[in-house]
Amino acid sequence: MFHRNPRLAVDLLTELPIPHHDEVTTQSGDLPDCPPTEYRADAVVVLHRDDRPVMAIIVENQLNEDKNKKWSWPVYLATVRARYRCAAELLVICPDLPTTRWAKRPIQFGPSGSVVFPVVIGPDDVPRITDPQQMHANLELAALSVISHGGSEAEGSKILSCWLDVITQTPDDRSPLYFDYVAMQLSEEDRKHMEALMALSGTYEYQSDFAKRFFGQGEAEGRARGEAEGRTRGEAEALLTVLTARGLHITDDHRTRITTCTDLNQLQTWLTKAVTITNTTELFD
Repeated sequence: MFHRNPRLAVDLLTELPIPHHDEVTTQSGDLPDCPPTEYRADAVVVLHRDDRPVMAIIVENQLNEDKNKKWSWPVYLATVRARYRCAAELLVICPDLPTTRWAKRPIQFGPSGSVVFPVVIGPDDVPRITDPQQMHANLELAALSVISHGGSEAEGSKILSCWLDVITQTPDDRSPLYFDYVAMQLSEEDRKHMEALMALSGTYEYQSDFAKRFFGQGEAEGRARGEAEGRTRGEAEALLTVLTARGLHITDDHRTRITTCTDLNQLQTWLTKAVTITNTTELFD
């Protein structure tokens, strides 16, 4: 994503003073040293002013702890700083809180006090985007928002729904690429919830071979999924009917949570409780 939209690195460095610039480019992430050892960053983004580099950002997508990175990251910084003769920062993107905490630990060079502080973006640092126009304007940041905050709860479901609407309206080759990337990063539970939303909307067609394999769109699996969806949809409709018949107010969030639930046992549990509760909030206690 940083190769396609290098400005994403700038968008994420909200806590740093960014120098004035008129161009942002992506450069080679190959960072050799002597004697030759291969150092390869995920991306190197360079900010320019008047055709001169004014800042370089080394981007690393860190999925889990890796003690070797604490040795190689300072090499990245020193090499890029020397190559472009400008300020350099290390930007680390982490998918979960434990990896975020690990990556934020300063890297001590020696007793003199030289320290490298990576700029780490964890799930809590990524904005929650629920507006389609904002997603369209920055599809890469939107993908990070879905990965960090998409889920089955009210806000997470809204983010996923918005993402699916936007990705179906993206005509270029980013649509299948980013859909696959987001699907790989989501937890199994969140992927199932996204599948349920797709089934309800009926608007998204899997476009890549990866997605077709990943979501098991075989004919037999499709029939099995259709039968399961039919049962859960029936339970959800029955639950809404009971709540309405008892005169209980159903909020939009509660309705979304019920209609997008793919756990048949959970729906049956809610249906049993619906007979005795006094308001829909009690349903989810």
